Amino acid sequence: MNNFAITALGRSGTQFLAAVMNTSKVWTVQHEPYTQLPHIAQAQRPLFVEVGRVEARFNQDYYGEVNSYLRHVILDLPVAKKGIILRHPREILLSAYNRQRVPLSLSQCTNVVVGLAALRRALHTDPAIRLIYFRQMTSEPGYLRELVASFGVTDAVITANTCRCKLNATQRVRYASYDMLPLNMRAYYEYQLQDFIAEYFTHGRG
Repeated sequence: MNNFAITALGRSGTQFLAAVMNTSKVWTVQHEPYTQLPHIAQAQRPLFVEVGRVEARFNQDYYGEVNSYLRHVILDLPVAKKGIILRHPREILLSAYNRQRVPLSLSQCTNVVVGLAALRRALHTDPAIRLIYFRQMTSEPGYLRELVASFGVTDAVITANTCRCKLNATQRVRYASYDMLPLNMRAYYEYQLQDFIAEYFTHGRG
């Protein structure tokens, strides 16, 4: 069956990629389709989703999702192709911090650490999962074109301007750079994610 699932953490370009892929006339590509799950309130999206509650959506040809809430079940989903978007953890935290109406808490910071651990575990477990780098996806049309085609979406509309049309952009900017975030939060974050950053974001990657 022609279907796929791509997951990530929030603030990692999922809405952007879904919108690009959904320009296809053949494929239906959704971004976090919680409106199809009436038992889940829109304002109460869970960090952990049970695979049994979502797998039925994939029982169709030419269907895909780019959905950050699938990160804990990506290994168990019955789909032909899988992908994981990785954005540098520092960029995720800065974007999330600036997006909040109130300052980000350490518990929310922990959610990011747990989520990244789930993505890393999935990549280590299944070498067939496509590793997608956020920075290239949102800045290089050639990379984006190849990426989309690798999931079978060969008729998506991608132009030289596509990478300039980012969605869900942060509306408020409290901190212009990661180094301006609270020191205690950065210290905790760096300690928890030092191995992750070393593995995926050194030597010019990502």
